[in-house]
Amino acid sequence: MRMFEYVAVLTSIILGLVIAHLLQGPAHLIQHPKEAKTYWVHLAWAFYLFYEAVFWWWWEFRLQLVREWTFPIHLFLIPYAVCLYLLCASLFPSSLSGYDGYKEW
Repeated sequence: MRMFEYVAVLTSIILGLVIAHLLQGPAHLIQHPKEAKTYWVHLAWAFYLFYEAVFWWWWEFRLQLVREWTFPIHLFLIPYAVCLYLLCASLFPSSLSGYDGYKEW
C-alpha cells in the first residue's frame, strides 16, 4: 500500500459518512413527510453539500501526485473532511423537537 492510499483511507471513510448522512436525511423526509416541513433553501443546501462532498472526493484523487506525505499535510486534510461531516450533521439533526420544520431550523 502506497502512502497516498494509506492517507486517503481515513478521509474517504469520513466522506463516506458525509454522503451517507446526506442520503439518510432526504430518505427520512420521504419516509415520514409529516414529521417536519421541508424548505427549499434547506434542500438546496443539502444538494450543494452533496455536490461538495463528491467533488472533494474526486479532487482528493489528485493528491496521489504529492511526492512526499508528511503528518502536517495529513492534518490539513482531515479537518476539512470533519467540517463537511459536521455541516451535514447540523443540516439534518437527529431531532427537530422545538422547531416547526426545516425553515425554523
